[in-house]
Amino acid sequence: MEKQLNETTQMVDLSCTADFILHRKGSEDYPEIRRTRVPATDAGNLEEIAVADIPPYTKAQYRPLVVELIRERYDIDKEFEIQRELLEILRELLDTLLNPQPMTLDATDPEAATPTPGIIADFNAYNAYVEECKLRAREMLTMQSTHKIDTM
Repeated sequence: MEKQLNETTQMVDLSCTADFILHRKGSEDYPEIRRTRVPATDAGNLEEIAVADIPPYTKAQYRPLVVELIRERYDIDKEFEIQRELLEILRELLDTLLNPQPMTLDATDPEAATPTPGIIADFNAYNAYVEECKLRAREMLTMQSTHKIDTM
C-alpha cells in the first residue's frame, strides 16, 4: 500500500495494486477500493487485503442461514428446552461443588446424584446437529459465492 501525506491538508492518499483492495479494519464490507483519500488520523484504520483473501461471505449472511438450518429440525421452544435442561444440570453440579453437604441416606441414592442420561444425549444430539448446520452453511455460502464469481 502506498501512502502519501499532504502536509497542508493533513490528508493521506492511499493506493494499492489491482491484486489488492483497501479495507477498513474490523469491517465485514469489502468494496473494491484501490485509491482513496482519508484524514491522516484515519489512515491507520485501513489495511491492504489481497483480493484472493476476501471472505466469500459475511457473518450477517452466515448466522441467519445457520439458524434457518437448525429450525429444520428444532423449533425455538425445543432448542430452549434442551438448553434449559442442560443448564439446570450444570447449576446443580456447580452448587454441589461449591456447597458440599454432609452425606445423608437420601444422598446415597445413585439416581438422585446422576443427571438424566436422556438430557445429556438430547443436548449432544442437538449440539452435533448445530455443528453440522454450521458446516452446511459455510459450504452453501462458499458455493454461492464461487458461483457468483464464475458467472461474472
